[in-house]
Amino acid sequence: MKIELSQYRENEDGSADFHVDMDKESTHSLINFALVTLLAKAVKEGTLYTPDAEEEEDVNYFYDEDEDIEYYYVEDDDAWYYYDEDEDDWFIVEEEEENGTVWLTLEEEEELEDAFFVDELKSCLINTYNNPYLIHQEDIDNSIHVRNACKTLLRHYMIPSEADDYLDKVAATYEC
Repeated sequence: MKIELSQYRENEDGSADFHVDMDKESTHSLINFALVTLLAKAVKEGTLYTPDAEEEEDVNYFYDEDEDIEYYYVEDDDAWYYYDEDEDDWFIVEEEEENGTVWLTLEEEEELEDAFFVDELKSCLINTYNNPYLIHQEDIDNSIHVRNACKTLLRHYMIPSEADDYLDKVAATYEC
């Protein structure tokens, strides 16, 4: 691993400016460390959360008991979303049906962003298995935490059955 500081310049206010050069392995390790730290902080802060006893009713939320469908209005988008339990995701309401209900699909750009994010999560997951520089137990533990976080996020951002199939294949390949 290579991490070098260059072009170091101290400022009058006591701060400093410098340039950091890192190889790919160093960048990967730094990102893994940052991700684990953020996840640990989120878990710690999550234990401190105590919801208010009386929550206000959300005027943008609607539950259709007859159809057993949840709807949510997003003011910024000026659009209604419905929740699809099979897909475990929210979708924009688009085409009008006989009863006046309108259904939409997500924009292609949003789908591409999700696909890119899923690809990055898959890459990060594979890298947790292929890192030859994991010597210390703390590094190994951090890598396992990152691996588990990637699995959880993949299950969230992918279709559940596809995520399970992918994770089973990864486990069969790397967890001997």
